[in-house]
Amino acid sequence: MKVNRDDLIYTAGIIDGEGHIGLNHRNNKRQIKVVVGITNTDKKLMKWLENIWGHKAYPHNNNRIVPNCKPLYQWVIQDSQAIEMIKAIRPYLKLKTEKASLAMAYWDLHEQYGLHRGIRPPQEYYEKTKIVWEKIRELNKRGNNSVE
Repeated sequence: MKVNRDDLIYTAGIIDGEGHIGLNHRNNKRQIKVVVGITNTDKKLMKWLENIWGHKAYPHNNNRIVPNCKPLYQWVIQDSQAIEMIKAIRPYLKLKTEKASLAMAYWDLHEQYGLHRGIRPPQEYYEKTKIVWEKIRELNKRGNNSVE
């Protein structure tokens, strides 16, 4: 997918301000996915993301948490598509460069150990990915003890 430079810069700004780059786990942390997502109330922004990067934005039910609030939408891409986006916007990120680098480091391990081909990785893979997982988790920590 070819995205023009202006759209890459704008996307990086949206990710820095409103988005997240991270790793999600499934099956007791044995299956980890690279994730890029944006949650926002602006439906026009979500449509723009859909048009530029693909994938549909879905309504996120926030009325049960905060009654009478604006509708919230969530747009998410995963794995190779997330990595493609991260690589494209990485030069323009200002705040989430370390998260982007960690996501790419995880994906490199994923490729190195053949997970994209369905190969069961050795224990060494899990040890290395645990380090990346813990670093990105620390960066995503909220509250008074969060990393700045």
